[in-house]
Amino acid sequence: MKRALTIISQFVVGLTFVFSGIVKCIDPLGTSIKLHDYFVALNLTWLDDWTMFFAWCLCLGEFIIGLNVAFGRNRHVFTYVALLFMLVFTPLTLYLALENPVSDCGCFGDAVVLTNWQTFWKNVVLLVCSIIICVYREKIYQSTKHDFFTILFYYELAIATVLCYLGTNRLPLIDFRPYRAGVNIVEAMGNPVQDEVTYVCVYAKDGEMREFALDNLPDESEGWSFVETKEMTAGGGKVSASEPLIKDFFIFDEANNDITADILSDANYTFLLISPSLANADEKYLDRIENLYEYCKEQDYNFHCITLNDSTQVNHWRYRTGAEYDFIYSDATILETMIRSNPGIMLLREGSILWKTCLDDMDIELLTSAKLSEQSSGEIVEDGKKNKVFWLIVLMLAPILLYLPFEKSFIYYRKHKNKKK
Repeated sequence: MKRALTIISQFVVGLTFVFSGIVKCIDPLGTSIKLHDYFVALNLTWLDDWTMFFAWCLCLGEFIIGLNVAFGRNRHVFTYVALLFMLVFTPLTLYLALENPVSDCGCFGDAVVLTNWQTFWKNVVLLVCSIIICVYREKIYQSTKHDFFTILFYYELAIATVLCYLGTNRLPLIDFRPYRAGVNIVEAMGNPVQDEVTYVCVYAKDGEMREFALDNLPDESEGWSFVETKEMTAGGGKVSASEPLIKDFFIFDEANNDITADILSDANYTFLLISPSLANADEKYLDRIENLYEYCKEQDYNFHCITLNDSTQVNHWRYRTGAEYDFIYSDATILETMIRSNPGIMLLREGSILWKTCLDDMDIELLTSAKLSEQSSGEIVEDGKKNKVFWLIVLMLAPILLYLPFEKSFIYYRKHKNKKK
């Protein structure tokens, strides 16, 4: 009984950590954004400069713990590491569930979104299982030989590291966020409430939370950090409707006019140069941006740079790059959710996302060689999410699926041969 309970707990903890680690590795920037939300909620904003470093450590750390626990290797070390991990995060998620400073924990990235209470109870189960595998660690099932696990470990770690690199320097290999190719933003924001709905943004500064109207957002360069956006009815009550795929989306022009409907209803092609922070935007491909802008002028397509409402950053960008295109504004969370690269390109038409890309992956010569209506770039370019998930699973399981049958067959053969003797 103890043996069976230990093995079940071993796989519950191990596989959960592996899954949590790998989905974070796919989108480490998303993990760093969630860590920023935690730091704001806990008044630890002085750690913001280290969010990406912590994100990498968390992604790869969870993955390494999960691999060792699931395969029963280094059990005298990693059973305690897993228990220590849960002893830290279980009380933390209880605090999040009680106080609700962030909308979700981000423990499974954007792949599986849990409420704070769901996360807490999930962690309670993992904590119990971690205690069991610590107490009965000698009964843990070791599924492979040490030599094979060593090879497998570095193979899997290499995959996780490559995913982290792509998610940090390009775009996530698999996009779990709502702003995917083929999504119509208007439909994804569907709101069955008939009352007029307004939006209020919550910002934090030095531990203080304050609500701001969309036409009076604070300057983030002055220390204000975006926390969340609330939907309010005309009477001031919070909207009580089932959560849409895209919870909030708004765009303002330089005169603080809400132009969201204009952008999303335009039947013309609309290129958005998206930058959550122009101060940190990569200037390596300014020529590509300029060529794309000139192409849009020739073809009479829309071209906007959508960024934070920060006049200092915008003016500095214009001075450095000579940008002549329009600037429109939204908040950092929306921009970072739309695309992970800084800057990135998204193509819209009538509110539908046709495709998005980082500048590294954009073939500007091919794109500007003809009208969009005459090439595939003018249509929805599916990201192949399901296929990518399938092949990633195959890639990760291939060594195990190939080796384990061979190992078990060899063991059976040796036992059968010894019996004959």
